[in-house]
Amino acid sequence: SVCEPLVISPPEAAPYLTNMAPIDLQSRDLGWISDFVMQQMVIMIRPMMDHLQQTDTAADYTQRAVQRLSMDVTECRSDIERTNKYLAILRQGLGVQNEGKCMLQRGLEGNTRTIKRLDEQMESMLG
Repeated sequence: SVCEPLVISPPEAAPYLTNMAPIDLQSRDLGWISDFVMQQMVIMIRPMMDHLQQTDTAADYTQRAVQRLSMDVTECRSDIERTNKYLAILRQGLGVQNEGKCMLQRGLEGNTRTIKRLDEQMESMLG
């Protein structure tokens, strides 16, 4: 079946439409037509307006999420900078500690050699 356009006309226009004579619209007819067209426009535009409102809400949510993420990234950067400073201090401390450890180790090795020498000298004297 062929879809025909829906034509709605005011009751006052019925005699004009059936006789197919030139239409003599009065101001109240123009008002009715204007109201009808406005209603149809509102009906057609409402889904688009609802969609725009949903999109606007989603955009607001996304903007707030991006702002929170930006704040988190800034906080993370400052935490990383602070951690890097602490690591540098620890490295310096470990370096000093390792230096001390190396000196102790060298001292122990030297003492061990000295004790060995003394042992050998004692054995040679006793032996």
